[in-house]
Amino acid sequence: MSRLSFATRLLLLTCSIAIVAVTASFAISYNNMSDLSGSSAQVTRQLAVVASQRSKGALIAQAEAYLVQLARAQANRYSASIDGIERQVGSVASFMAGLYDNKDASLASTGPGRPMPGAHLLVAPGVAPSAAIDREEALLSDAYVLFHHIQQAVPAVQSVYVGTETGLYFDYSATGGPGRGYDPRTRGWYNSAIGASGVVATGVYRDPSTGELTTTFAQAFRGPGGTVRGVVAIDVYVSSLIDQLNAVRTGQTGFAFLLDDHRNFIAHTQYVPADLAAVRTSEDQYGEIISAMWEGESGVRLAHVNGKDFYVAYAPLKATHWSLAVGVAYQQVVGGALAMDAAIASQSRAADQQMSAQLGDLIKRYALLMLVALAVLVAVSIGIARRITHPLTKLAAGVAQVGRGNLDAKIDIARKDEIGALADSFNTMTDDLKVHIANLASITAEKERINADLRIATDVQAAMLPLVIPPYSGRDDLQIAAFIKEAREVGGDFYDFFFLDDEQTKIALVIADVSGKSVPAALFMVVAKTLIKSNINLPPHEVLSVVNNLLCADNKSCMFVTLHYSVLEIASGTYSYASAGHNPAVIHRAGSRTASYLDVKPAPPLGVFPNISYECRSLTLAPSDALLLYTDGVTEAFNRQSEMYGSTRLTGDLAAWIDEPAPDVLAGMYHAVEDFANGEPQSDDITMLFCRYTRAPEGRGQASSASDSRTER
Repeated sequence: MSRLSFATRLLLLTCSIAIVAVTASFAISYNNMSDLSGSSAQVTRQLAVVASQRSKGALIAQAEAYLVQLARAQANRYSASIDGIERQVGSVASFMAGLYDNKDASLASTGPGRPMPGAHLLVAPGVAPSAAIDREEALLSDAYVLFHHIQQAVPAVQSVYVGTETGLYFDYSATGGPGRGYDPRTRGWYNSAIGASGVVATGVYRDPSTGELTTTFAQAFRGPGGTVRGVVAIDVYVSSLIDQLNAVRTGQTGFAFLLDDHRNFIAHTQYVPADLAAVRTSEDQYGEIISAMWEGESGVRLAHVNGKDFYVAYAPLKATHWSLAVGVAYQQVVGGALAMDAAIASQSRAADQQMSAQLGDLIKRYALLMLVALAVLVAVSIGIARRITHPLTKLAAGVAQVGRGNLDAKIDIARKDEIGALADSFNTMTDDLKVHIANLASITAEKERINADLRIATDVQAAMLPLVIPPYSGRDDLQIAAFIKEAREVGGDFYDFFFLDDEQTKIALVIADVSGKSVPAALFMVVAKTLIKSNINLPPHEVLSVVNNLLCADNKSCMFVTLHYSVLEIASGTYSYASAGHNPAVIHRAGSRTASYLDVKPAPPLGVFPNISYECRSLTLAPSDALLLYTDGVTEAFNRQSEMYGSTRLTGDLAAWIDEPAPDVLAGMYHAVEDFANGEPQSDDITMLFCRYTRAPEGRGQASSASDSRTER
């Protein structure tokens, strides 16, 4: 294979890929079409199931909504009828209360001794005749016309009657009144009414006179102060309610029933009135429906009644604690959906057969099309391979010359396609490469020059700092250590310490921070340090004033420097200091567990405003007292959570290291800052100058050695 030319290999590769692609495409297409056929059949069946379920669900939802609406409407209708009866009871009670309040009034058509067909007036056993009883009988007879009118106007009303607290009973009834010895005060309808504030309804019972199922509505009427005078009542036949329920039921197998507040049937379309009083509701037949009706709820549920499934809707009657239910057979609700299931299944089978036949024809046409496409693809591949290999040969020759270092070589391919663009790119690349090589040499030389300048500036800056620490020997009254860590190659911080007299009785301690970084800051630092050493004969505050005016005189770069300049008189321990906008120094008194900051008056840095007067303050150091001068690179060091080291940590860490030798104090302080930063890059120069005053008491000789320290660069 390796002996064949590129054109031949390209042709073989293209044809092989084409054959594999066509074959795979045919196989995949065949499988996909087979899967599509099966999926289509499955989707069709699923759609049939979904359609059936949705239609069934829609029918059930529609039927449930209709049943609930029907139950509520009929419940409202019954409530309206019962409301009418209750209003009649309330009217009779109001009428009777008015009669008793206006005893002299009477109706012209009634009165004692006058005929009252259908009316019955009884006196309870044990009630003695009296003039008061006679007057009360006359009042009761005045209700005859009203009772007669109510019984005639409302066919469902069996009788209208009243019982009094004195034991009198008066009614109007077409079926006859109770027998002698009847005392209304002992009856349930009477006692339930006097204990209620409005109309009360009794349960269903069989009337002893007629044998009809009856229910009673009663209400007490009262006198001044709320005292009960009697109770009026109306008896209603349950048979009239059953006649109305027959009009409510749905279909041949549907039913409807009324339930009272004791879970008894008031009326039921599946029972005749004569059997109704003996029938109790069954939790097994209706499940939780009876409990929901008894709780006064409304809704619809599925129940298994007499071996069949029914949808039962129920709603409470607002006028009483009764509840009405309407049932319809499950098969009647979903019958249409079941017929639709059969029709959809038949159509699905026909669609499966038709799709299988079409799939066979489609596979035959697709196979023929693939064979023709394969032949055309092979022919086109041969032409493309020949067209590509010729310019590629020329391109390879030109690239070989460039690879041998001939950057002036050009590839001549006059084409507008990708190969021509590739040739133009090679030609452009050689031109750009020559320019880049020339620029790279220039940039490298410039970078080397800058690095050399930075190394020189770093060396110059290092030379400006004290090289011998401490600057004395053979004395034990003073310990000095210094530390500096630049953030860049060249920093802007500096420190210094030097004796002010030949006898070495006074030493100056200086620390400063120049604005900016790198070479400009280093140059400004050199100028400031030179000016300070030129005026060491002046007190600290005058040194700052003189240096400030000299820096302001020709400060075109607008740079400035914060400076802490101080003088320690070794013999007396007097420490005088002045600050130009620098961080206050820290003092640690011997024997103390804490460190504190020196009191410094706020003042501007040097080089900003001319003619500024700086304040000089002083204090006395005791043996073993120590001073720490530092720049803001210490307190403003940040960690990875953007938290600042701060002044509180500085005094705490100094107190922790104060008992160590002077070099170890600064080493410990730096490690504390470094541990706090936790790998966060240093953003500013860190500079510290430490001085411990260790003057021996009077009469003791000086030690032969002093503290030593090295400056970390």
